[in-house]
Amino acid sequence: MPGRYLGDYSTANRHSRWKTFATTASVSRKNCHPQRNFPENWDVWHTPSHWSNEGSMLRFTDTVIVPYVDATRQELHLPPDQPALAICDVFAAHRAESVRSKLLQNNIWLVFVPACCTGELQPLDLSVNDGYKNELKKCFTQWYADQVASSMGEGEDISGKKVDLRTSVMKPIHAGWLMRTHTQTGMKQSIIQLGFEKAGILSCIAKAQPSTPLTGTVCVLKLSNTVLDS
Repeated sequence: MPGRYLGDYSTANRHSRWKTFATTASVSRKNCHPQRNFPENWDVWHTPSHWSNEGSMLRFTDTVIVPYVDATRQELHLPPDQPALAICDVFAAHRAESVRSKLLQNNIWLVFVPACCTGELQPLDLSVNDGYKNELKKCFTQWYADQVASSMGEGEDISGKKVDLRTSVMKPIHAGWLMRTHTQTGMKQSIIQLGFEKAGILSCIAKAQPSTPLTGTVCVLKLSNTVLDS
């Protein structure tokens, strides 16, 4: 099947507020997205090539990062031009001049985690991503076991049982798992905040002078391909 995975992005900040940008591009057809009602603050979309690129990062900035930062400023009673900090890895699309320029236009400062250092410095990698993916794996394991148990309950011979794993079957089911896992993760504020503590961000903010203009921090994480497709 001519399918490619695009990639999920999620955002969180040091105050444990959580949001996602989900892209589900798996086949080169018009109906490639799962037939599910995703949350309104998700942007379910794909590029023509089904790969993340500069254009998709610009869209992500417009539809997720900027609205997220603006909403956080309002929630924290900060001025509209309050500087924010976006933390990204060194993926080429993140470093595009057009992306950097758009972020700066919205007073969002972009900093990069050095290559091979996301496991030490990327907040969501430090406390969220592993548990997030493990929860999705649990969803699949339970669902698969239920399929087999259902056949056993109906008296079928399961020695040659094959569970239907076609993409058309799995996409809407998997989308449901993703939404449930994301909601559960958003409720674990202490775990989200732990990543910012481990990365040393909270301690730096605590040591900063009260007049330091940078008080908002947004973490942008590209989740691995096991999740959906950031």
